Amino acid sequence: DRPVRKIEYGAQLVPVVMIADSMEEMLHTRFLEEHLYSCSEAELNQIPELDNRVQVPFYIYEGYFHSLPTSERIYSINPNPLIGKDFMKPAASPFTRAFFDAFRF
Repeated sequence: DRPVRKIEYGAQLVPVVMIADSMEEMLHTRFLEEHLYSCSEAELNQIPELDNRVQVPFYIYEGYFHSLPTSERIYSINPNPLIGKDFMKPAASPFTRAFFDAFRF
């Protein structure tokens, strides 16, 4: 058994609650068919809309895709304007949007 809500500690020992779980092999394989979940770091860094702050060994990618029902881009406001940028967030793939929609309340 492992806790579903494990507490990790990030920068300056700020607690971060992570929801840890696993998925069936067939679902995991399907996720890996999506470019976002199987591409290299170099490929991620070539995506112009991606708010990335890569300083090896730290890789931070924020706000790439939205999972709303629309396939249109939506305006995304970065909650921390000192380190991020606002941009038009592209839609995730239909598979990814459907996956998140299945868990949306």
